[in-house]
Amino acid sequence: MPLTRNPQQFPSDKTGDALWQMQQSGDQLQQPREIEFSIAFSDEDAAAQFAQFLLLQRQKVMLRDEPESAEPVEVLVWVEMEPDHQQITGFEDLLLQHAKPLGGKNAGWGCFGVKA
Repeated sequence: MPLTRNPQQFPSDKTGDALWQMQQSGDQLQQPREIEFSIAFSDEDAAAQFAQFLLLQRQKVMLRDEPESAEPVEVLVWVEMEPDHQQITGFEDLLLQHAKPLGGKNAGWGCFGVKA
């Protein structure tokens, strides 16, 4: 019997769609895991300033070059959490609150699946 999508848990947006696909593939969404968030910048100095802010907040971060992109520098940050729509979008909003004044924008998130 197919699962029925709960719009409260899996809203109709990119994050909700990704989480729903994870759920349907058998992922144990209640299991915390490291989730990678990506914030894209067009300016390396701004990316470094944002990464330094995250480091001072004791976050695990890395800068990565994306030379083919319009925003050629990404700041990656890893956070341990359950893959939950509210937690993920809340953290993306928090990142954007600090990245946007520096010209940064959210470029997505990802994680490894956890099967039963």
